[in-house]
Amino acid sequence: MKKKFLSLSSMALLSVLSLGACGGAKLGTPVTVIDDREELYVAALGETADGVFEVYERTNFKSLYEAAHYVMENGDKGSYVYTLGDTTERNLFSITGLQSDYWFYYKDGNMLDGYSIYVAGDVEYYRGEKYTRILSASGYSAATYQPYVLMGHEENGTQAWNRTYYMDTVVRYNPKAFTGIQDSTYLFELSQAKIRPSLSSASKVIPTVTLSTTDSYNWSNQGIYMDSTTGNWYYVEGEVQSAVKALEYDEDNIIMQSKWDSSKQEFTPEADVRMTLNMVYDEENEFTSNDLTIEVIKDGKVTKTIKKNYEYSGMTMRGTHRANIALDIVPADEELDEETTTPDFMCGAYFDNVIVSEGKGTVREGLTDEIYQGDSPMCCEAGETYDLLYAKGGYNNLSGTDVLLDNYACIDYSDRNAEKDTWRISYAQSKSEMIRSQEVEDVIELIKLIPENATVFTDEFMTAYSLYQTLTEPQKLLISEIDGYNKIRQILGE
Repeated sequence: MKKKFLSLSSMALLSVLSLGACGGAKLGTPVTVIDDREELYVAALGETADGVFEVYERTNFKSLYEAAHYVMENGDKGSYVYTLGDTTERNLFSITGLQSDYWFYYKDGNMLDGYSIYVAGDVEYYRGEKYTRILSASGYSAATYQPYVLMGHEENGTQAWNRTYYMDTVVRYNPKAFTGIQDSTYLFELSQAKIRPSLSSASKVIPTVTLSTTDSYNWSNQGIYMDSTTGNWYYVEGEVQSAVKALEYDEDNIIMQSKWDSSKQEFTPEADVRMTLNMVYDEENEFTSNDLTIEVIKDGKVTKTIKKNYEYSGMTMRGTHRANIALDIVPADEELDEETTTPDFMCGAYFDNVIVSEGKGTVREGLTDEIYQGDSPMCCEAGETYDLLYAKGGYNNLSGTDVLLDNYACIDYSDRNAEKDTWRISYAQSKSEMIRSQEVEDVIELIKLIPENATVFTDEFMTAYSLYQTLTEPQKLLISEIDGYNKIRQILGE
């Protein structure tokens, strides 16, 4: 049976098991997770009466993102989130308007370091920096583009259509367009990986490893995903592009299973997986499709081979081959819409020690630009095979393979294996020691010193303004619109 959206029992995360003495559970059995996170955030709901905002409810949460979602779902304008124990109740998130879209930017956990009005398709704010952001969109919270980086070509950027924000956090091997590569193989040493399910009852996660081909008309994905309540791995296929997510999850045929360690609350897949993607053209029926071969490898031997074919009406033989490692966040409540729910980047889940030990792309013998029909000449040479891994310098060879880290704040790369790429995606709960960055706090302190009747020639104004100008635009808006220190803008007549 295939389902468009992953459907898991609402009781799965609460299932009670009899665990063995070794701390494990029978393979494929729904597991129990214990949420040992402490409450760190407060959602304060209130309303304005006679021009005064008053709080009528305070609810504690373990996640900043879950608290923000609660405020947007239940609060009126002015309702806000602050850190538990902060007697000043310094604003971390708030409803500043019900008919406008805006972003809050966070660094080092809950340090609020920026605020801006939403710009459709923007992917540039804080690119290359480890920030996350929450989007409040016309009265509800939502998924949004997160700051990213291109490893290997950090100086370059990418467009919104090349991002996959509904998959939340993705490591993507991203060769140049029109390389000529029509066959690719990746080996994922998943037997070394550690996977923790979401600790939150409001969110669940879907570890996913896929290969894809993309061109102007399709963004195919084929590969495997793990049911994070059982550790079973299944086949998944479909389209994922920018704000589009149309995946079908096979829930019937188990590809492999995972061992559960209850003491560490993490799964370890039982095998490694090699995936090979071949583009094929049916001359009789005149259509292109992808053949995917999945090999399950234990102790260096292939124990199972699964072959799948995927066809989409817009496929061509010039599509760009990619590999994707994702930790997708979806609401645990199937009644909630993923489009209008803030992804919980503090749900406690992780996909750790994901080792990619092989990544190769091949241009077939005899392929010419006339046959290939790319929008530009092939980057690579016919008959050649190219290393695509970052560790192997894939960004320096003709394939020009950068690695796009979508939601950079939640991804870490390890170079401890010189010939392999090792990744960690983490949604660990975190709390910054500061509510604002020191740069923002320093400017606020100087603004406080500006006298009421100051002009642009007043010494205190000029001192504060000089430092104010060194801030980013989101930091300036944070100071004036969220913290309310707008004296500089008033004096400037803005």
